[in-house]
Amino acid sequence: MPSPAPKPAASKEDLVKKPPVEDMIPEPILVPSTAPRDPHLPKSNAKQEKPFEVKRPNSGGWKKAESKLTALAESFDQSISNLKGTSLEASLLIEAELVGSNKSSSKIIDNQNYEIQYQVPADPANTHVIGGRDGVEGAMEDGKWSHSVGEMPTGEALLREWPRQFPKYIAMAISRDEPVFAKVFQVLESSKSGFTVTTETQNLNVGDHEVPFIRVVAISKRDPNRIWEFRFDGARKLPVTIKVAGVNEKGKKENAQWVARWSFSKPIDPATIGKPKFDTAP
Repeated sequence: MPSPAPKPAASKEDLVKKPPVEDMIPEPILVPSTAPRDPHLPKSNAKQEKPFEVKRPNSGGWKKAESKLTALAESFDQSISNLKGTSLEASLLIEAELVGSNKSSSKIIDNQNYEIQYQVPADPANTHVIGGRDGVEGAMEDGKWSHSVGEMPTGEALLREWPRQFPKYIAMAISRDEPVFAKVFQVLESSKSGFTVTTETQNLNVGDHEVPFIRVVAISKRDPNRIWEFRFDGARKLPVTIKVAGVNEKGKKENAQWVARWSFSKPIDPATIGKPKFDTAP
């Protein structure tokens, strides 16, 4: 098919000890001492956040949002559902059982024709693909297409898997017209989640324009150092940064940071998106 298959997955040893493979960011696989500059903040902002750093609520210029989170979540999911003629460049930085970074590129012509690449914190060396052409959808792993893309979990299972799998759920939402943020925020706001949730806004001068941003911060009641942040472009209602920081219930570090750059002006050649080719019948 026109698009090249992802390179074979690197081993855990390669990810930690060796320079990145061709698909990875061309720099040593180490967490930098300073965070990559967030493209969604003005260049004049001298106080760039460190990797995985999440500002506490009501700090750093963030103020409580007036809109209800339920309505905002619906608007975020609707914006993902409406994507057309869109390119996405995403980077994933992790500090958990493995330490490293990776990047992915995606193309969305419409909800029938797309190629969405992603990595997940649980398996950061392996690039996965969800592809669709003329309504035929499939998932590619290790260079082979399968009919099953999988199912997004719900309820407590979604919270449990979110730190390990959230880029996959965003990819699934793009390809399937399936809500993702409404699901995760609904569970986070429930009394049984164990999290306190705050929604905030802030306007920032990006280039020559003032852009509104919205963020949702979830802090564990059991461990205040376990904190998640979801940051959105308030104008386009699309996710731009998602952070997971802290230690999980098993005492394991689970730091992950996903940064997205959305482009709506780059032409996408339909010929670069091939139809999934299956070895077996559905």
